[in-house]
Amino acid sequence: MGPTETLAHYISSVKFEDIPGEVVTKAKECIQDHLACALGGAQTELGRKHVELAKELGGKGGATLIGDGAQLACVSAAQANTELTNVLDFDDMHWLTLAHPGCSIFGSALAVTEMMGGSGKDFITALIMGYEAGLRVGRSIRSVVTRPDGKKEVMANPSYALFACVAAASKGLGLRPAQIVNAFGLAGSTPVNRGQSRVHHGGINVHPYTDNKYDMGTYALLGVFNSLRARRLDGPKGALDDDRFATRCSANNFNAAELTAALGTEYRIMEIAFKPVCFGAVAASPVTALLDALNGEVLKPEAIEEITLIGIPRLECYEWSNMIEAEFSTPCAIAMAVAGEESGPQWFNSGRFKDPDIFEIAGKVKFVEDPKAREKAIERGQWMCTVEIKTKDGKVRRAHADYEKGAPENPFTEKERKRKFMLGSTDLLGQKRADAAWDKLQNLESVGKISDVARGLC
Repeated sequence: MGPTETLAHYISSVKFEDIPGEVVTKAKECIQDHLACALGGAQTELGRKHVELAKELGGKGGATLIGDGAQLACVSAAQANTELTNVLDFDDMHWLTLAHPGCSIFGSALAVTEMMGGSGKDFITALIMGYEAGLRVGRSIRSVVTRPDGKKEVMANPSYALFACVAAASKGLGLRPAQIVNAFGLAGSTPVNRGQSRVHHGGINVHPYTDNKYDMGTYALLGVFNSLRARRLDGPKGALDDDRFATRCSANNFNAAELTAALGTEYRIMEIAFKPVCFGAVAASPVTALLDALNGEVLKPEAIEEITLIGIPRLECYEWSNMIEAEFSTPCAIAMAVAGEESGPQWFNSGRFKDPDIFEIAGKVKFVEDPKAREKAIERGQWMCTVEIKTKDGKVRRAHADYEKGAPENPFTEKERKRKFMLGSTDLLGQKRADAAWDKLQNLESVGKISDVARGLC
């Protein structure tokens, strides 16, 4: 069998009971994190736009719109819930491929499992299959390129999430191996190419994204749609057996061995990192080092002389006017952390990110290239940063982060995971319902119908 068929057989055959306990635990942590992001995103102005658009498109009910409760067609719910999960840019990260695949996997798995009347175990299993297939495709097309300034970097290529969504939806639908092969082929034939079009040119103060950001909802929509089609339609075979997809999505590399290496024994979901800040992921390591340097101290703008970030300069944007622009500004993330603001939807809903003192602190942020940091990011997806804070009294506060908080090597504690969930959910659900939701998520494998969880999140 080729890799496409091998993946299809694996996805179809895996049972919840086959999955190691630590992998199930990681999947439950992913689900908790995604719901924190989606509930928080639903409270923002942009999130409400996604909610209204989804309700306008409508469709035969069967899947819940998070934060609202509307019952939508599973395709519409998958798309909208994915976008809500990604709105705050608080969702999980896969550093090796420099992409956010989890929001679309979560949206696809939840919508299909709920439509099918599935259980908590069914949802967890579908989610894990999404990560396993998707990250293997992502690793197979991982590409390193040279930027216009001569520096090398891994190019973010979220298009592999399309196959992750197919895997999650196919598992939720209970497709047979031949149908999953068809679903991969049908999805791989759709005209989707986010490619590697977003190269951040170091030193150029421009905002790379607008309201549609990464269009992750589109991958969920097409992944679910083509999985549904595969129940009745044939598709091209062997979609992942050669470099066809890699070529179409602008990758300069294709390593077929990554698709099936240690399949069923090494779980790629374990590589997922959770984000400590609702900003572009490249700000996570600088903020982690900054908070270590401050050690609980809050500095006023007038006390600061300079904040130096020694690592990989990215998102060096010093001006922003809305939430999306702020999310893609490392200086903004640093300034909010210095000001002692706890990360979550409140950062943006309050308008705090546009206060004069935040701009003043951000203006004192300086970037310095560390060739060793760039080398590690390219070799193994490790992002590290050293932060130096010079104050006008002559003191220098310094700290280094090899891994950002939330990385597998520097994980959140259960208390920190719960705090993130509460920051995203309490204002919408109220404390009592947020606590009840958390308790249910802690024991998700015991839930008989995932709809009982989904319909309580609004």
